[in-house]
Amino acid sequence: MVIPLVVVDEIDTKAYSQTERVRKRARGVYTLLEDLLNASDAEGFSTLNDGTLVRVLTDEPGHQRLPNNDDEIIAQAAALRQMLQPRELVLVTRDIGARARALAWGVPAQKLPDKYLIQDQGLSRPEMQQHLDDLAGPNVPAPASGV
Repeated sequence: MVIPLVVVDEIDTKAYSQTERVRKRARGVYTLLEDLLNASDAEGFSTLNDGTLVRVLTDEPGHQRLPNNDDEIIAQAAALRQMLQPRELVLVTRDIGARARALAWGVPAQKLPDKYLIQDQGLSRPEMQQHLDDLAGPNVPAPASGV
C-alpha cells in the first residue's frame, strides 16, 4: 500500500481546520500515520499484521505539485502504475471526484469499503489501535499515552 505525501500533507492541514470535527478526525488519522512512520524500516516500509507493506511515497527533490491535490495523487498513481507493470495498481478512495479523475487518466479506482471507516466516537489512540487490530492493522508498538 502506498500513501502519497500529498495525502499526509492534506491530513496535516486538516488537523488545524476551523471545524472541530475535521480537526479531531485528522489528528486521529495523523496519529496512525505517525505510528506507521515510526515503525518504518531503513527503506521506509512498515508492515501490517497481515503482511502488507506500507510506504509513504515522498516527492522527488524539486517536484512541483499540481494545483489540485486529487490530480497530484492520480498523476503519482499513474506514474507508479507504469513503474509496477505488469503488477496491478488500484487507487482506493471515498472521494467520487478522485475516482472519476482516476478513471479518466486510465487508473483503476475503487471506493474504500465501509469496514475501513473510523467513526467519530472512536478516535482516541487506544480506539484507533483497536480498529487497526480488528482490520489486521499495523504491527507497531502499543501507544504509551492517549490522544
